Parts: sequence; C-alpha cells; structure tokens
Amino acid sequence: SLESYRPIVEKLCSELGAEFLNTGRTEWMSQFATSLPLRVIIDILGLPVDDFSRLQTWSDAGVRIVDGTATGDEFMTLAQKVLEFQAYLAQALNAATESPGTTLLAKLAAMIHAGEMEHDEAVSILLQLVVAGSDSTASLIGSIAYHLASNNHQQEELRHSPDLRTAFIEEVLRFDSPFQGHFRVLTEDTQVGSVDMKKGTRLMLHWGEANRDKEVFACPNSIQPERSELRKHLGFGYGIHRCIGAGLARLEARMALDLLLDHMTAV
Repeated sequence: SLESYRPIVEKLCSELGAEFLNTGRTEWMSQFATSLPLRVIIDILGLPVDDFSRLQTWSDAGVRIVDGTATGDEFMTLAQKVLEFQAYLAQALNAATESPGTTLLAKLAAMIHAGEMEHDEAVSILLQLVVAGSDSTASLIGSIAYHLASNNHQQEELRHSPDLRTAFIEEVLRFDSPFQGHFRVLTEDTQVGSVDMKKGTRLMLHWGEANRDKEVFACPNSIQPERSELRKHLGFGYGIHRCIGAGLARLEARMALDLLLDHMTAV
C-alpha cells in the first residue's frame, strides 16, 4: 500500500520545490522539510489542507508534551492544545461517517460504524499519525540537507552514485536519530549494565545513544553509507514498537534527497 502514496509525495515535492528551485536558494526547514510530511499526512488522512497551520501548531504541542522539556505552566497550555486537537479529529471522524470516501479517515470511520474500533481509539490513532508523521520526518529531512551541505565530497559522490542514496538516508537516521529517546516506566525490578533499577522507575530509552554504540557500529561518529551494519540502527524503534510510518518516512526522505541532488547544483 506504500506505493499507492508515492504519487501524493511526488506531487507535493514538486509543488513545494517549485516555490524555490527557480531562485536557487531556500530556507529548507520552513519552505520544505516541515511542510512536506504534514502535507502528506493531511492528504492521506483526508483532512482539509486549509487547516495546515492549525494542524502544525497542534502537532508541535503534541511533540512538546512527550519530549520531556515542558515546564509545569507550559504543560497545561500544551495539554489544552492537544484537547483542542482531539475535538477537531473527533469532528472530522463524525463528518467522515456521514460522507464516506476512500481516505484513511473514512476507513477508520467505517471501522467505527462496523463495531471494529472504538471512536476514542480512532481519535488517538489519528493524533499519533499526525504528530509522529510530521515532526520526526521533518527532522530527518532537515538532517539530510545539513549533512549534504557539510560535506561537499559526499554530496558529489551521491550525485554520481544514486545507488548510495538509500544507504545515506539510513546513516543519517542512525547518526541523527529524529527521536532521541522515549520515556518508559519499569514494570519489574531489573538491572541494566551494573545498575540496579526498581519497579516503577521512570527512565529514558536513549535510541540516539544506542545508534552510536561502538560495539555495534564501527567508527560510529561518522557517516559511512558503505558500512555493513547499516540496518542495525534503532532510528525507527524495534519489534512490536517499530514505527508504523517507517516506509513512508523513507519514501519522503528519498524524494527530498533526490530534489536536492538532482535539481540543485549545490547544497
């Protein structure tokens, strides 16, 4: 089903690129990296593109709530924004129930109507898709441009050897993991390394640190698309918690990389 989204991503890449390619310069994050993933998820879900600014604000609030940096007063403000977002998504689901279509929003509404999913669960899924599907991919696309601009040799190598581009994206995912970690609570007493930890302890699983583990990755502090252990990174998590949008994120990142290398003479 991922291939069915390719035309959407191609169309949006072309539209966003047209806004700056003729000038030869771009403010990459605001003009492209933060816009593409959210525009894609808006299209896939079937939400109004006119709501882009509101959705971006709500998505940013959702990220701040879980990244561990919000203060007490900020947390209350952010929580209010997320509640507004949930109310918006609930309305969108109700509207999709009355006007069925082929969007993901309509499919979830149909599942609710058939008794296969609870309404609140569908709202939660939609919220997660918008938040996780925009911020993390925007970070990846931004890191791709940064590393290209920081290494002219690598930039030229990728221009002349397109077959290395997929590997380069994997290395950026490892080197600059969009999600550096997630908070978890221990469900039982355990030991990590030589450290004893009690049940109920709140801790962060640091994916970013794991992706620089010298016992797994040779020369972990440099980007090497040719490395043999390329796919061992945890940039998309692992196992049952592996990111459901990994394929879409890779697709968007590849098209962004191709846009930079094939349509601009220098990054």
